[in-house]
Amino acid sequence: YLNPNLQLREVSRKVFTNKTYISYVLNNNISMNFNQFVNYFRIKHACEYFIRDKSLSINDLYVMCGFNSFVSFNSYLLYLWVHKIINISQ
Repeated sequence: YLNPNLQLREVSRKVFTNKTYISYVLNNNISMNFNQFVNYFRIKHACEYFIRDKSLSINDLYVMCGFNSFVSFNSYLLYLWVHKIINISQ
């Protein structure tokens, strides 16, 4: 998930299945699509990094965690926080 170019196609090849099956499993079991699933773990990773080293900048965090831009990092962090999927207030 730390690879900023990670794609569903690549993951499906590595686990010897197809994109449709992975999408189906994610949607029906955790109500997330592939990008949401990957971004959830990226944000979680960023929070863990920040807890360990509060001197890291937002620019450091989003790059270290696989996001291609600050905008996508910030948008998904806000989405998770608003939907109470992740608690960033601690």
